[in-house]
Amino acid sequence: MLSNVNLADKTYEEILREAMELIPLYTLYTDEWTNFNAADPGVTVLQNLSAFTALQRDCINTVSDEMRLKLLELLGIKRGCYAPASVLLHEKRRRALTLKAGTKLFAGNQCFETRQEIQLQTWGLKAVYTQIDGVYKDITYLVDVNMNEKTSAYVFGEQANAGAAVYCVFDGIQTDAAGDFIMSVRVKDGQFRNPFENLSANLSEDLSKKLAEESQSGNTPGKWQCYTDTGWENLEYTDETRGFLISGTVRFKLPGNIAKCKETPEHGYALRCVLKENTYDIPPRISGIFV
Repeated sequence: MLSNVNLADKTYEEILREAMELIPLYTLYTDEWTNFNAADPGVTVLQNLSAFTALQRDCINTVSDEMRLKLLELLGIKRGCYAPASVLLHEKRRRALTLKAGTKLFAGNQCFETRQEIQLQTWGLKAVYTQIDGVYKDITYLVDVNMNEKTSAYVFGEQANAGAAVYCVFDGIQTDAAGDFIMSVRVKDGQFRNPFENLSANLSEDLSKKLAEESQSGNTPGKWQCYTDTGWENLEYTDETRGFLISGTVRFKLPGNIAKCKETPEHGYALRCVLKENTYDIPPRISGIFV
């Protein structure tokens, strides 16, 4: 970081003195410059250059707000409109609670207030599996909010081949259409990917184009489905994770004919994301998944 190095560690006088001491080295074989007093034009030039160097170092040494914004833009972070901070609430004890509008919730010293009445349900996510070539692998440990963030799992396997899937099984689920069903996903090392304006620098060209064209509509390299009384049904959704590339939420519109699925090792109401084609350069990993 620029703030860790003091680039303005010399005064104008020190810079000028060092420059004056170097004159004999450059005029060793000539007698054209013999006057080193302030009245000499060459010394005047050195004074001006020394002053410019001192000003330049001081400017570079100062990380202004404008410079900070420019550095953040290099990471794909741009200034937006002012808005209240918001968080998603996860009640790990699965208690049936009603939070009235204006209820204060604290995360450390930061206080949040509910904007409307919220009903917390007793059901939740009870199992998570990856499925590759018909073989299920249990990764339910990612549901534990106390799990070390360094623990992770390849959501579509280490090869991320087409047809691989991740299954989320619930012991209950929202069946009315009063609002979105929200799932929060924590992606491992998502911060190391390039900003999405420059995806082609680190992802395949096909995936870059797909994400640019489809992220607004919720379509991603995988398709989300819900198990209903007629089988697996495609869902309407908005995927902030861009197919498990960055941490974010996935918001679903669920149908009213949800049914329990018995295909998975643990039976229950199920959602799954099936990889349509292998267009990842680096198979995605997740370190947490919550509802």
